[in-house]
Amino acid sequence: MLKNVTEPEAVKMTAAIDQKRNALYELILGRKFDPDLFDLVFNCSTFSKQQIVHTIISLMESREMI
Repeated sequence: MLKNVTEPEAVKMTAAIDQKRNALYELILGRKFDPDLFDLVFNCSTFSKQQIVHTIISLMESREMI
């Protein structure tokens, strides 16, 4: 956790991180990042690893992937 960071500084830092992440995605896959490519996104600050794994397994079973 960063301390002594104002809200405008945090917003700016977050935007810079997102831009770098999108550039890496484009570099690796050769296309622009599109959030609609994902069926599911987890907020790791509100779900435990165990909950995420259980949810993924349940979803895969319901889609007969496993």
